[in-house]
Amino acid sequence: MLEFLVIAFIVTIVIIFAFIAGVKKTYKISKASCAQDYLDKQTIRYRQKSDTFIRSYVTKVRIQSNNSTGKKRF
Repeated sequence: MLEFLVIAFIVTIVIIFAFIAGVKKTYKISKASCAQDYLDKQTIRYRQKSDTFIRSYVTKVRIQSNNSTGKKRF
């Protein structure tokens, strides 16, 4: 009885690994290096190219000065 359970356990593990390997092989996704890889170069025609900022950040800092006293700073 114990031998049957050990054999059944080993066969089950082998089947699970074979199933996982098969699923992993069919769903393999290759990573593109850039967005150009997704474009069909036969059908894309550029009419105008421009370089546009998507985001811009502006930081503001108030510089405080004490010029209201009328004293000259050396």
